[in-house]
Amino acid sequence: MAGLLCKCGYEMSDSTCPSPCELYVYIEKEVQDAITYCPTLEWFDFICGWDPLTESRRNYFQRSEEMEYWYCPKCKRVHEVETRTGRVIRIYKRTKRIPAESEKTNSLCVYSAVEVYPYTEAIHDLTLDWFVYHIPHKYSYKISEDEMKVTAYDHEGNPVFAYVFEEGIDWSKRSDASEDV
Repeated sequence: MAGLLCKCGYEMSDSTCPSPCELYVYIEKEVQDAITYCPTLEWFDFICGWDPLTESRRNYFQRSEEMEYWYCPKCKRVHEVETRTGRVIRIYKRTKRIPAESEKTNSLCVYSAVEVYPYTEAIHDLTLDWFVYHIPHKYSYKISEDEMKVTAYDHEGNPVFAYVFEEGIDWSKRSDASEDV
């Protein structure tokens, strides 16, 4: 069981299943590359980093560190946490004011544990491919190239709300993003 204290004072925990505080966040390209690599890859293997083709651990993500994402149901902040150390790397604050559109963005796949749980319980051997194309999404998300803002869009492509970088490591201002701080 893990927990994290939000800036607003809310104590987030993953002790309940599914946890309303647990998010799965992936760059869409990471997901598509994993599906291309192994079309039968199961959702659970993907999030755990298990490679069924070589029966070994595999890093499906283009990240230097594994991250987990925590959602505060009270203030709606999103916390990016380094899995290995538990250190909060970045905090994003939700806002209704939509920042100017960035020229370069990456599409994100964002799922809450609450929306994922009914499918993982009901469907044995749920493949990542099935999961991505059959789970209904309320919003689509795009993150700016500098990772300072995430915009949520409705099904018509209209921006609805955004998450803006509030505090943490601003990777866009670092000369060496892999350097440990």
